[in-house]
Amino acid sequence: MNILKLFPFLVLLNAGFVHAAPEILSYSGKMSVSGQPYNGTAELKIALVNRTGTFSYWTNDGNFTTPQEPAQAVSVNVANGIYTVRLGDSTITNMQALPASVF
Repeated sequence: MNILKLFPFLVLLNAGFVHAAPEILSYSGKMSVSGQPYNGTAELKIALVNRTGTFSYWTNDGNFTTPQEPAQAVSVNVANGIYTVRLGDSTITNMQALPASVF
């Protein structure tokens, strides 16, 4: 098949993926204890809230009807103070999917 004939099809196919919101957000940070980079497992409680903390969009444990600290934590490995967690990755214990309304 001629590439010029195939190109419009690929553009249309790709257009459907361009506008889709991601289902998972990657979040990373740096953690220290007494000024030293932390190594080990950390238990994080994560919430996406508005600027004033009066409205909760999402929490890792799915209890976001009222703005509050999540009841359940997510275990994250920390190496040399650096960690990364995939928000909304429901394969992680105590992590709920991100609703489309977050985006």
